[in-house]
Amino acid sequence: SRDQLATSAAQTRSILDNAVEGIIQSTPEGKLLSANPAMAAISGYGTSKQLLREVNAGKHALYASTGESTALIEQLDQHGSLTQHVTRLRRRDGSTLWVAVNATAVYDEQQRLSRMVCFITDISERREHEEAQRQAQVQLHTRTAELSGWVQELERRNLEADHLRELGDHLQVCRQINETFPVIAHYLGKLF
Repeated sequence: SRDQLATSAAQTRSILDNAVEGIIQSTPEGKLLSANPAMAAISGYGTSKQLLREVNAGKHALYASTGESTALIEQLDQHGSLTQHVTRLRRRDGSTLWVAVNATAVYDEQQRLSRMVCFITDISERREHEEAQRQAQVQLHTRTAELSGWVQELERRNLEADHLRELGDHLQVCRQINETFPVIAHYLGKLF
């Protein structure tokens, strides 16, 4: 009945409007058909209508680059759906953000991609933490290599000091100058 249909439509609209994830429907050509309030907020627009109007008018691009949108569309067309596809979007102010996209392809009667339904989660903070962790690991590796080099240098110098002490001990027991030459020659070989 009409009442049930209206109730169902209202419930669906409420779910979309109150979802935490950004939700968009778009054509493969990039025209936005719909967007929920969370998508507008994620991408820096005041309302869903403003997002649709400005992106569709060409004032602002939704994806950080055409290559990223093309890759998403090609993969979606090939596989029919995407899970946790990581890409970058561009906010209204021009800054970029990292997002994870879960998407489903909708095909027409000729099995051509006619539209896409995308669920978008802002993962910028997670990516920043991952990058900070990666940089910390690189620094740790660099510092470890430096420390290893210093330890090797200290071990080399300690060995030289040991050889010089031994040389000194052997030279002290030499009674004549000609006895010192073989001792010095022996330790020169160890030191150099």
